[in-house]
Amino acid sequence: MKRLIILALALAIATTAANAQSDARLKTAVQLAAEGLPDSATAIVNGLLAVTPVSDPFYPEVLYTQGSIARTTMEMQRAYQKVAVEYPNSPWADDALLRLAQMDFASRNFAGTVRGAEQIRANDPSSSLLPSASYWAARASFELDKTADACAWITRGLESPTADIEAKNRLEFLQGRCAGVADTSPAAAGPAAPPAAGSWGVQVAAVSSQASANNVLADLKALGMTGTVVNEQGNLFKVRVTGLASRDAADAAAAAIKAKLGGSPFVLVP
Repeated sequence: MKRLIILALALAIATTAANAQSDARLKTAVQLAAEGLPDSATAIVNGLLAVTPVSDPFYPEVLYTQGSIARTTMEMQRAYQKVAVEYPNSPWADDALLRLAQMDFASRNFAGTVRGAEQIRANDPSSSLLPSASYWAARASFELDKTADACAWITRGLESPTADIEAKNRLEFLQGRCAGVADTSPAAAGPAAPPAAGSWGVQVAAVSSQASANNVLADLKALGMTGTVVNEQGNLFKVRVTGLASRDAADAAAAAIKAKLGGSPFVLVP
């Protein structure tokens, strides 16, 4: 049964990917795989991997497609993990994390599903994938008998400005299981004091290994910026630039990082 669930998920991933790719050759590869021509699809993707430099922003998109058309769950997982770990600043990193979280759920690794959703949220709290990540994290939390956590994920997903009607419907259906759960939202606070100078920052990336964090630190150093790493939950390494004097300085730093490194850096409000 588990194998059937995972294979069904793989088909759904491939079908979704057909509309996600930006390159016509990759769209063709995904379509060929969906039509039962995996050899032709693999030939296109492997050919692109062979001629695309690993430093090219297009490379992680090709890797992501390799995962989408993979014939086995192991190959799929390997490709998505490579995108998420080795290319944390790529626009495809969060997509890969979401696919890995879904695969974890299908294999009943519910804690892994929650970790994946947490990393998407840490990478960019405004991510367009947050509603979907919240849905899977909520389902996983229910399976772990962590109802309060599940309901918190549902709230995050519903409050996301990127939640569409379909996402809201799925989250609202799950929300029925939150009846009677105590509201743990903090009470509204009074007016906050102005933030101290030097207390602003930018989160650049959240990665799953110290080695990946070190790569991001090296990229920041090349930009003339000094980064720091905060290790949370044992396997989540958040790379940040701190000590910025003002919101304007933080906004400028985030824009410069995005322009040079890509990804979804965001301002850390004191």
